[in-house]
Amino acid sequence: MAKVLRHILAVLCLLAAVFFLLPLGIGILHFGMVWPAALLLLCAAWLTWPDFFRRLLRPKWLRALVGCVIAVCMTAILVTLGKMAIAAADRPADGQDCTVVVLGCQVFPDGHPSLMLRGRINAAYDYLTAHPDALCIASGGQNGSEPISEAQCIRDTLVSMGIGISGAIGSSNQLIPILSLVIGAVIGELLHIEDGVTRAGDWLQKKFGKMGPITDGFVSGSLVFAVGAMAVMGSLDSGLKNDHGILLAKSVIDFAGSVAFASSMGIGIVFSGLSVLAVEGMMTLLASLLTGVLTDAVITEISVTGSLMIIGITLNVLGVTKLRILNMTPALLLPVLLCKFM
Repeated sequence: MAKVLRHILAVLCLLAAVFFLLPLGIGILHFGMVWPAALLLLCAAWLTWPDFFRRLLRPKWLRALVGCVIAVCMTAILVTLGKMAIAAADRPADGQDCTVVVLGCQVFPDGHPSLMLRGRINAAYDYLTAHPDALCIASGGQNGSEPISEAQCIRDTLVSMGIGISGAIGSSNQLIPILSLVIGAVIGELLHIEDGVTRAGDWLQKKFGKMGPITDGFVSGSLVFAVGAMAVMGSLDSGLKNDHGILLAKSVIDFAGSVAFASSMGIGIVFSGLSVLAVEGMMTLLASLLTGVLTDAVITEISVTGSLMIIGITLNVLGVTKLRILNMTPALLLPVLLCKFM
């Protein structure tokens, strides 16, 4: 009976591995589909030839350790699939505008989205067309065979289909984000915020220099992860509504981005989490204290200001400008005052 049960479980593992590898049929290969398939194939082999693996893993403690690791990984796979199924069944109510998060997938060498990514983009387009006020977040990295990042492919395709970029044009009074950036930059220069962050990076370099270069990764990570619409909206939702959904989504996206950045900038990217904690924590605390002041108009202007700062970061990364973005971070607080007088 036990042998039959093992064979049944082995067949189920094989079928599950085939399920994860199905995208290979349309030319898609991604790490996220390879590691679960490899683990499932290993489990199928273990269930089919248990005596071989017992001889291979002769010490009992080693067998127990490997078994625990496999059990944890299998649990992670099942929990992930279950959460995906629950999330797919949780449809927003009619008339409710939600934030659309488009997850990346393979981009062909000619820059066009793969079939699976095209399906996700089309689904996002259908929803955004029906809900023009909804926000859209494109995510996805870039591997060696992709000419552009998956996030950029999603963005460019949606724009070509007629979905506009609302981050920098959603302001009801364009002077507010502009004045916020100008005054915030002056305040930041007087406070020497960017120099302070650089000095903090240099101090971390001295303390943990054996782990590799830190300063550049710390400063760049602080710039990329601590400002922007998701950081602003997530912190405000957390402080005002006790809703941490956007921050949790941002943490997942930031984790994926930090892995890519860390491969070129080193361990300093990890330490930039301290900056993210400080900025988002401060905005969340202030939001909880200023519940009556942060109206929808104020929140919109803060979000637009953060979006303009993200554009500045992009220009810096491309080498077009050398803006001191960290010195502009006080601008995120100024719309609270400017909206009172403009």
